[in-house]
Amino acid sequence: GNLLVRVPPTRSDILHACDIYEDVAIAWGYNNIVKELPTCMTVGKEFPLNQLSDLLRSELAMVGFTEILTWALCSVQENFVNVKREHLMETAVTIGNPKTLDFEVCRTSLLPCALKTLAANKDAPVPVKLFEVSDVILVSDEHESGAKNERRLLVLYSGKESGFEVVHGVLNRIMQVLGVPAELDNSSSSSSNNRSPRERK
Repeated sequence: GNLLVRVPPTRSDILHACDIYEDVAIAWGYNNIVKELPTCMTVGKEFPLNQLSDLLRSELAMVGFTEILTWALCSVQENFVNVKREHLMETAVTIGNPKTLDFEVCRTSLLPCALKTLAANKDAPVPVKLFEVSDVILVSDEHESGAKNERRLLVLYSGKESGFEVVHGVLNRIMQVLGVPAELDNSSSSSSNNRSPRERK
């Protein structure tokens, strides 16, 4: 027969049906469950997106960059005002009742938190070379939850002199590893005399 289960509000640890199965198994006793071989055998593998992320982490670490792991939540001031992106506030997922002003919204970019990390390490020897491969959260009407995660890569270089050639070299290496060729953008709006390399999608 069917069993209807109502989860009380005090059981915040129950999120999915598997959590109900676990409670039933514990109540019944794991030793009382008859052990059976599964009807089919499956082989687990890593998600392609995670494989790509690990590849990027490995390549950036080998060229001398240090990985940072920043919070997915930040303040409106950090995420929009400090980086002059107030016009993008509608794209952010807002926390309904934040405990602190430091965690008001879900980040829509990796840049604000990376700049905060750089500011906290301003006394570190230069050049400072950081990177992060993480998700940002954006409002999306196409998803049932009303939001979506996007995996992004950030590379940050800070030194006494301009590090354009360093960042350019990192970009070339990433495109080489991923097998993405570069092409010239000959549109009238491109900078540097229409010689700006763009990633082909």
